[in-house]
Amino acid sequence: MAKLSEIQAITRRYYLPVLVDQVYEKSPLLRRIFKVAEEGKFGMGVLSATGRDIVEPLEYQETGDVSGSHGAYDCDDTWSGDTTENITGAVYNWKQYHSTIKICLINLQKNTGAARMIDLAAIRFRAATKNLRKDIATDMYSTELGATKKIVGLRGITAQTGTLGNIDKATNAFWQGYNKAVGAALTWAHLNDAYVKTKKYGAGETPTIIVGSEGALQKYEDNYTKVDTGTHGVRYLVTPGKVLAGGFRAFSFKGTPFVSDPFCPSSTVFVLNENFLHARKLLEFVDTGWKSLEINGKDWVQNTIKGYFAFTCNMCKKQGYLSNVTEA
Repeated sequence: MAKLSEIQAITRRYYLPVLVDQVYEKSPLLRRIFKVAEEGKFGMGVLSATGRDIVEPLEYQETGDVSGSHGAYDCDDTWSGDTTENITGAVYNWKQYHSTIKICLINLQKNTGAARMIDLAAIRFRAATKNLRKDIATDMYSTELGATKKIVGLRGITAQTGTLGNIDKATNAFWQGYNKAVGAALTWAHLNDAYVKTKKYGAGETPTIIVGSEGALQKYEDNYTKVDTGTHGVRYLVTPGKVLAGGFRAFSFKGTPFVSDPFCPSSTVFVLNENFLHARKLLEFVDTGWKSLEINGKDWVQNTIKGYFAFTCNMCKKQGYLSNVTEA
């Protein structure tokens, strides 16, 4: 079918590269974590019953106090190795995401010429991009722990119980995130408590980003900015912010950007250290190509865009979650 090959050529040349780039836009966290990840660079792997899984090495506690295992020494001292186990690994599974689009064959016949084909494909691919972005971003903020077909979620990472990466949270305090139900409008004290307690572990590294729902951030802005009620009603930021890559305007809390994300669940704020959060890509988004389904009794052509990746964490204590935050 000539028109099928024509729309396939247009798809590969114009739309697939754009889709791969655009699917991670509109969300500051998707852009900062997922967009920068590279296909094939997923760290350690381990063979499992379902294939090769991801292993994130963890260094979660200091060595013990076995005499001679560390500290100052003289030339005649004997070094002693400590037996305390402080390195292990969290195991994560690959996840598969897709967006399938179709065009009725009658529409292919009605739309002749490259320009009409481009318009026809553009409409379908805009929808595919939005669907993939929404699915990935929504799951990224979820309570998922990796047992389902969805990626691990930030509310799962910061939970106090459950099994994440084959490690039980309830019996391993190092694997629990900071978690607090605020029950009020967000204050400086709330943010500072999460900031300090997530900074405490992991060599004292401070959070790299604070992300909240649009309503929670608006309420924070209302409380922590000054409005000049003169002719133009100018609003002044108490703490100057900055524009993050991608055009996301953020406040600044103790040097850490605080930004809203349209996909962040309502009444929630996350205090995160991205150095311990990873997007691992086995396969960047590719398409299966446009295929006619007439042989199956379907009067349309269909194309599926799919990718294989995972969202992992190797230090849950560096991640914080504030829930039940009053919105504007």
